[in-house]
Amino acid sequence: NIDINGKQGGENWSTRVTAASIDWGDESTWPADKVDVVIGSDLIYQSSIVPLLRKVVTGLLGKQGTFLYVAPDTGRDGLPEFIAVMKGEGFHCEEEIIAPPSY
Repeated sequence: NIDINGKQGGENWSTRVTAASIDWGDESTWPADKVDVVIGSDLIYQSSIVPLLRKVVTGLLGKQGTFLYVAPDTGRDGLPEFIAVMKGEGFHCEEEIIAPPSY
């Protein structure tokens, strides 16, 4: 995805972006340095994952970091709890967009 989309808009930003595969429960697999952006999609399917996901997001992001998350607005056990926990960590929702039914 980085290679394909990195050349959109006339600027090649793919050389400044990296992807990483980590084990949420094993901090030794996390990057050594804090990151600027964490992007996630459909990460929550059950409320029991909320504490671990909170730990991962807050553990990876630098102080001015951004967490971008995409998920359905219904049908995700634990999503309301995750939002509440992250608000308690000082995060806030910049924008919430509901996808059209065609998605």
